[in-house]
Amino acid sequence: MIRLRRDRSPADPRPVAHRVVVFSVEDTTAQITWSALGPGPVRVRAADTTVDLQTDGGPGAALIKDLPPNRLLTVTLEGEGVPGTQIELKARTLAPPPGAELVRVATISDLHLGSRRFGYFGTIVEHPIPAIDHPERCAAAALAAAVDWGAADIVVKGDVTDRARPHEWRTFRRLTADLPLPVHVIPGNHDVRATGVDARHAGRAFGLDITTDVATHDRPGLRLILVNTTVPGLDRGHLDEHTPAVLDALADADPAAGVLIAVHHQLQPHRVAEGWPWGVPRAEARRFLEAVGARHRHVLVTSGHTHRHRRWGHAGVTITQVGSTKDHPGVWAGYVVHEGGMRQVVRRIDTRDILDWTERTRDAALGLWGHVAPGRLDARCFTLDWHRPQPGAGGASGGSPLQDTTR
Repeated sequence: MIRLRRDRSPADPRPVAHRVVVFSVEDTTAQITWSALGPGPVRVRAADTTVDLQTDGGPGAALIKDLPPNRLLTVTLEGEGVPGTQIELKARTLAPPPGAELVRVATISDLHLGSRRFGYFGTIVEHPIPAIDHPERCAAAALAAAVDWGAADIVVKGDVTDRARPHEWRTFRRLTADLPLPVHVIPGNHDVRATGVDARHAGRAFGLDITTDVATHDRPGLRLILVNTTVPGLDRGHLDEHTPAVLDALADADPAAGVLIAVHHQLQPHRVAEGWPWGVPRAEARRFLEAVGARHRHVLVTSGHTHRHRRWGHAGVTITQVGSTKDHPGVWAGYVVHEGGMRQVVRRIDTRDILDWTERTRDAALGLWGHVAPGRLDARCFTLDWHRPQPGAGGASGGSPLQDTTR
């Protein structure tokens, strides 16, 4: 078992500040998170907004609202709970996409309901064993946050379950049954285990909206395309067999609208995968993106699977990976569609018991997970303007190399 490290005993009244960062930005909000801050009162200020907190020396988060868009801001934390009485951070809010806001869609992924451990050797566990295991608590908190944020739909990008066991599917059904919005599920490799209830059958058995091939949903200004990249018995994903159906879904899409394609397996930008787990191989990913980019100009493809955050572009298409709900940093993602663009925002789940757990999981991979998983801020939060070329816009015929934010 690995516990959150502290430099001092809990009884030490002197304030601490560990890993205080700007984790998320939108056009008018910024989420500040920390591994440890306080104890004592803390005031967070940015532009004309002030948030007053009572920190206790542990992890936490603060959401600053009503900020000016597209502005480089100084975020100041001050008070008795701040060492040296003041910390300053820099944050630039996003430029909003052009035109009026039309709809919001949220995604979560890699819930792994039924698991109790984390890490390659499964050494990171909760102690004492809680009444509700961390994957269920994390998923419930992420769903609630997405609803509160204003999502019209929630897409679950795979690995709903850990082993596709019946009780894991039942837990997911219970978590989503009373939500006031549609919940669409794309299977992940953990959901098609031969030893469990395959996702293709779980939809009928448990009354879930599960995509078994390619599904399309239209919302104002958006065509949402869900693609099942799983192959039973394999952890790796594939897209070739689904490309014709995706192109058909793009053929009659409004050319002025945005397209959000959601998959489970990441599209690999490099010939050599960025470590385990493997996703859709690079050559196959490029074929898919070049076909999609040639068919529609306003496409964002988002995946889960790696539990990491990355962003790259090819053939005029933007591609992202978004992390898991249940381990560091513990997130959900939102997509805000405007008349002339789309923005992605990734926020940490900010309830205290979840932060206690996701901070503990930083120690996975010999302590590297806390550095590898979050990625860069501009991979998590960014704006796409349909009137401007996207990264990698050279396409199949041009000389534009892959542009990524994996470093």
